[in-house]
Amino acid sequence: MMARIPALVFAALLCGCVADNTQSLVITQNDVPEVSGNTCIAPAGESTTFRASGTLDISFFSGYSGYPGPSAGYLLFPAVKNNLSGSVAGTSITTNATMFTIEVNRVDVDLTDAGGASLTQPFSVPVYKVLEAGSVIGLAVDVVPAEVISSLYDGMLIFAKVKVVGNRDGSTIHSNTMQYPISVCDGCLFHDAGACVDFTGTGSANLCNIAQDEVAVCCEDSVDGLICPAVTETVSG
Repeated sequence: MMARIPALVFAALLCGCVADNTQSLVITQNDVPEVSGNTCIAPAGESTTFRASGTLDISFFSGYSGYPGPSAGYLLFPAVKNNLSGSVAGTSITTNATMFTIEVNRVDVDLTDAGGASLTQPFSVPVYKVLEAGSVIGLAVDVVPAEVISSLYDGMLIFAKVKVVGNRDGSTIHSNTMQYPISVCDGCLFHDAGACVDFTGTGSANLCNIAQDEVAVCCEDSVDGLICPAVTETVSG
């Protein structure tokens, strides 16, 4: 049975939880995503591996022969925590946990250069996640729109300023703002290992988004063109 809370204590609890929204809903880190088969998965909670900064290789967007361009600019995988609690600290008093559930409904993004100038109009990415008291969820957000890529250049530093927005009991809650740095390069993540028929090494590529964070070791197939990650071509006959 749920313990009854004296009215004044309960009111103080609610005020303490809601007063500082940035402490109630918090982006804790940018997780390294998980890959299952060929599917990219945002970790369910805080991953043991995370990235404090990213790399975006714009050469992939100009197109390589036989290889399609990336479907996303830069994917961020923020871990988001609901810091609200369904109990009163230092007591055995518990409340209805659903009162402290946050429904996450969007991620606001402002993409700027190193000087703080916006590279595009601030935009929002719709999401829907139910975040129970004390729990952590993982999101996947494309923070670099396709139309921005052509304005980026080798050696540029950009920042994705990200804020998660949700709703709790009819009130809007905003998270802290994560300012995530992304270094832009032109070709630093692409490695052409030559003809696939001669390839004997190990191919690699970021299966979540080939244009970011990890070197792609590719090879040239005689029929299909560029293959990423590289695999040895079997010649019949």
